[in-house]
Amino acid sequence: MDELKEKLQDFVAETNNQRPGFIKIVRHSKQEGLIRSRVSGWRAASAPVVALFDAHVEFNIGWRRIISPSFDNIKYDTFEIEEYPLSAQGFDWELWCRYLNPPKNWWHKGNKSAPIPSPALIGCFVVDRLYFEEIGLLDEGMEVYGGENVELGIRDSGIDIGDISERKALRKKLQCKTFRWYLVNIYPEMRMYSDTIAYGVLKNSLKIDLCLDQGPDNDNVPILYLCHGMTPQNVYYTSAHQLHVGLLSPTVDDDDNKCLVDVNGRVRLIECSYAAAKRMKMHWLFTQVTKSFWYMRGPIQNRKSKRCLELVTGSDNEFGYQLALQKCTGQKWFITNVLFSNSS
Repeated sequence: MDELKEKLQDFVAETNNQRPGFIKIVRHSKQEGLIRSRVSGWRAASAPVVALFDAHVEFNIGWRRIISPSFDNIKYDTFEIEEYPLSAQGFDWELWCRYLNPPKNWWHKGNKSAPIPSPALIGCFVVDRLYFEEIGLLDEGMEVYGGENVELGIRDSGIDIGDISERKALRKKLQCKTFRWYLVNIYPEMRMYSDTIAYGVLKNSLKIDLCLDQGPDNDNVPILYLCHGMTPQNVYYTSAHQLHVGLLSPTVDDDDNKCLVDVNGRVRLIECSYAAAKRMKMHWLFTQVTKSFWYMRGPIQNRKSKRCLELVTGSDNEFGYQLALQKCTGQKWFITNVLFSNSS
């Protein structure tokens, strides 16, 4: 941090002696975070074009020639430049940045210097200063980095997302289209899950502090684990009566979703496309006994085998219970976040 104090001040003073006003330092009296810091830098700028970059970005030769270039990696220990392939920027359903292969129509041009249409931007870009103001800058209400490339309001029960009236007014002023339009026309690579009925963690009423978990990646055996709500415990129930567990494939090029399957009386996680092709027992009845706008609750029964997913005691399990497929005894599972009702 010492580099940002006296040494930086001396460097700026020396530079500005030769070129007055060439460098400006904007200091905050309190920690403002990434987004507001970038906006405050924009407010201090006077040139017709501004460039916003991360603090760890190194500017290489010819950096001004491309609006949002492909960022090569600089190895921290040798400073060797590791070339990254050309790509577009997207995001997955957890809103994490994701690199995308350029679309086919870009490859057909046969010109690698042609701009690549990109559904999103990472936080490093060059933009016309006044146009940036016209479209609303970055959302200064964001407290944590990582959402500026998507900037979506996430609605969830019990979570206060703050006052977004200013951003909604901006959307109306700019006559923005819907997010569905954006997915269909701008980001067709994004895999949509419009058939999802309910999602969240899946718990059994016998032991509500344990959740269904995908377990180790290479085992394909789901387990029970203490609820933490992270990606391995994400469960999605669809209108096709499938239970997807774990990370959802973010783009149409990926097809590695895992589905819950009855394999000879054992519960397993199999790639959904493979299970469907082999006509495996992958369809489940999740009868909604308790009707609620917030969660589904009832037994989970395989449509072909008629076996139910239940908990049984197990001395070899560290939590005292393990998953089993057996004759239904009336155990009930519940999953949070119901998108629409399904009684079959």
